[in-house]
Amino acid sequence: MNITGKVVAVNAEARYVVVDNKTIYFRGTWLDVHTNKTLTDAEAVGLIRPGETIIAVCKVTGSGRLMAEKIIVNDTLVLEKSE
Repeated sequence: MNITGKVVAVNAEARYVVVDNKTIYFRGTWLDVHTNKTLTDAEAVGLIRPGETIIAVCKVTGSGRLMAEKIIVNDTLVLEKSE
């Protein structure tokens, strides 16, 4: 499932962002594609700011949660789940 929109909330501690009333969770290890730097899920969420436009590629868990697999922020930052 792809979700595109403006980020309205960011919670690095709980590791999620909210886009168009949809909560997108970050879990596991992430890779910043441009710098080749490995990030924790909290660090990856911490790079995103409210008001930024993102494209989120997500999978839906059995409980209905949206889990991020790839995030593109303002066409400049690309984060991919690495685990």
